[in-house]
Amino acid sequence: MYVAHDHVRVDQYNAENKHCGPKNAIGITSGYAATDYGVAYYKTIREKAFPPSVCSRMMQISLEQADASIPSDKVHILNSIIGKTGHDLEDEPLPRSPMYDDLNRCL
Repeated sequence: MYVAHDHVRVDQYNAENKHCGPKNAIGITSGYAATDYGVAYYKTIREKAFPPSVCSRMMQISLEQADASIPSDKVHILNSIIGKTGHDLEDEPLPRSPMYDDLNRCL
């Protein structure tokens, strides 16, 4: 996840690191970004300034309360999560489901 966030990336071991300096966005990823070059240290300095408040909000994600750019997509997504197929994807989605909860915990 990447967010707008003004910060300064600092590499204490390599001041010449071209990816250091003032930045206006920051990302936290499940793996390496291209600028990490597969090096855990680079991943650490890249993610170090990620705002904790964003992490807190990420932990409270509720996909059933999220919006979709096309409203019918949300209906289809929620219905597919609970196992509906075909014409049943058009049904009014459930406001709550244990299957939503399971997926929210994974997110």
